[in-house]
Amino acid sequence: MGNLIVKADPTFGGGALNVSGVGLTTEGVTTDFQLSLNSSTFQVQSAGDVQIASGDVIAFNGIGGNVTVAAGSGLSSQGGSGGSVALQAGDGKGEDRFGGNVGTGGMISLKAGNAVQGEGGSIVLDAGSSAIGKGGSIVITSGESTGELTGDIRVSTASSEIASTGLVSIMTGSSTNSSGSIFIGSGNASEQAGNVLIGAGQSSGNYAGAFVRIRAGDSSSRTGGLISIVSGAGSKGTSSGSIEISTEVAPNVGDSGSVYLLTGAAVSGASGSILLSTGASEDGLAGNIVMSVGADNYQQGGSIILNAGDSMKARSAGGDVVITSGAGTLSAGTISIRGGQVLSSDDTGIGGNVTVTGGSSASGGSVLIESGSSMARSSGIVVVKSGDSFGDETSGGILISTGTTSSFGSGDLV
Repeated sequence: MGNLIVKADPTFGGGALNVSGVGLTTEGVTTDFQLSLNSSTFQVQSAGDVQIASGDVIAFNGIGGNVTVAAGSGLSSQGGSGGSVALQAGDGKGEDRFGGNVGTGGMISLKAGNAVQGEGGSIVLDAGSSAIGKGGSIVITSGESTGELTGDIRVSTASSEIASTGLVSIMTGSSTNSSGSIFIGSGNASEQAGNVLIGAGQSSGNYAGAFVRIRAGDSSSRTGGLISIVSGAGSKGTSSGSIEISTEVAPNVGDSGSVYLLTGAAVSGASGSILLSTGASEDGLAGNIVMSVGADNYQQGGSIILNAGDSMKARSAGGDVVITSGAGTLSAGTISIRGGQVLSSDDTGIGGNVTVTGGSSASGGSVLIESGSSMARSSGIVVVKSGDSFGDETSGGILISTGTTSSFGSGDLV
């Protein structure tokens, strides 16, 4: 069969191609179809499906034909703008109240080509660049709804039962000026706002669980980036949100994980401090700080150890441990240090000791027990008292003695 050629007349012009007709759909309904090609428009309206496909190639090292859909450029420097490319699926108007199926909107599917041994084809969304102004944006928005929920947005790599799954990387571009920020947040709501959940996947077999790491940025000349975790504010008369940091319960035989709170080491400067403080309150009770070890079913309960830092420099002093109760306008707070109570009714149980000992050295450290001074009245009392006995034996004694020595006399009692 010969070719069909439509071209403009050299004298009178023309050359437009218009094809139109009436066809039947698979349901037997008449519908128009049209193809129009002229100097300003190329329009195709089908009575059924529209398929655009390039040709296959069976030659050695052959590459299948490309399909390019491109809008025209605005070449004028006086307000020229490029044309747009719109891909839009059809609407679904079906409603179950009219007896048919519930219509769904048409789907737009972008799928790259498969490969046997090489890498599968990629899908690249690349917004336009700008020589002077801001580059184009990529906006992905799910569909609206006036009845139920708006549509979801899901970004995931493909699942696999044989190979490892791919990486999901979300990052802003590098810049010689300032790089962009990444914001992950749920939307505001008149009722319950959505949660933000970040969780690693579960491992199987002899593999450790995946970790979640949040790391602030480095700086080559200034202070490193801050990691700030702030709970949400509450309305008037309610509390602000809590912050909970905990390891998971160990349901089987094994230990639960530890919680480490430490600052980084420093080579030449000072390492960072750890501040553990509750907030001030203008018209209420300030929050407590409670440090406690969990109960166990073992031979000995867990300990609380407070160690000040050592100093390894010559002729330096180690760090202090300072415990100070709060000041008040009527009376200051009390410091209470007491040994633990025996929980059983066994008569042989012994309550916990309280030991205050100065440090050992060439000259041992002193132990000072001193009551508070007074500016107007009597100073405080120092009471040394053994505990009461409610059994058949005597109460405990009080022993005050100086230490022994191998060369000179022992110390005096004054």
